[in-house]
Amino acid sequence: MADDSSALHDILKPVVVIAIFVGVALLSQMIFGELTSFHSIRSGGRVTAVGVGVYWDPDCVNQVSYLDWGTIEPTSARNLSVFVRNEGETPARLFLNATNWDPVFAAEIIALSWDYSGDFISPNNLIKVILTLSCAQITSGLDFRFDVIIGVNG
Repeated sequence: MADDSSALHDILKPVVVIAIFVGVALLSQMIFGELTSFHSIRSGGRVTAVGVGVYWDPDCVNQVSYLDWGTIEPTSARNLSVFVRNEGETPARLFLNATNWDPVFAAEIIALSWDYSGDFISPNNLIKVILTLSCAQITSGLDFRFDVIIGVNG
């Protein structure tokens, strides 16, 4: 009987070692993968202009109605250049707003900003602005949409 137990032990010992090795490898992959996996995000949004024209070109031919930010990696940013023309009759300052986030929580990890200085823009004058979409670190993929409003104050 001792020989049977010893033989069984000799057979099971490599199996147990291999099972432990595979288990540790899988567990470390799950833990390491969870800590380091990043999934890109896709986004886009409608553009609404209030008292201004928003264009892709300085000749004001191609009006912007939708911003396709493409794929954005976590902890990165994407820039889009647009031209904004004051279409009112008085000098005005611009404002930028991001609304109607879908899903709503995306607004907590995504930020929209621009390089507009805050100067008054005379009627029919055009300025180039760079819109920047910044993404915080996330660990799962996210497709989202939001609306961008660019307008004049007052």
